Amino acid sequence: QPSGANRAETVNFGPNGTLWVTRNGESDFSVFSPPQGGGRWTLTDRLALPTSMLVHSALLVETTLFTVESPGNVEGWSLKEYLLQGRQFTQVRDPISIQGWAYGIGRRQGEDAVWLVTDFRATAPHGVYRVRDGKPELVVPEVEGTGIAFLSDGSALVTRYGQGHPGAFNGIPGGLIYVPSNRFNG
Repeated sequence: QPSGANRAETVNFGPNGTLWVTRNGESDFSVFSPPQGGGRWTLTDRLALPTSMLVHSALLVETTLFTVESPGNVEGWSLKEYLLQGRQFTQVRDPISIQGWAYGIGRRQGEDAVWLVTDFRATAPHGVYRVRDGKPELVVPEVEGTGIAFLSDGSALVTRYGQGHPGAFNGIPGGLIYVPSNRFNG
């Protein structure tokens, strides 16, 4: 395996109740269809991105896919946007350069901006960033995580993978961090 591990990295709901899953560091999506009359989910398709980069985060919004990607040496991270047409992805905008170790793409209801959260390894100030008009802006400082999901009231849940902090298996407990909606009004 390119990533050296067989573990899930991203998951999204897709069309017709499907689940789209990537493995750690890979750039293709395994598409699983829901059980028919009981039973198990079934692998029904694989969709590949037109990239040789490692995909760290992904967010599928209808036919638009946002990804955070880096090369194998994890230097030169970028936020990319793809359009899905049939079974093909086409990159629709130039990549937005972001400082490394930003994860967890999210969108707040009613906003066109994309949100990212930094991991503890980030070289940029840690926190939650809003990306709009091609520019990342720190809005909620001092939050570290690897995933972000917005709730209907505009607040968010941030996941933290603690085992890598500050060194593998010597870190802090993983966590689920609640960020109130008023912290995003910056």
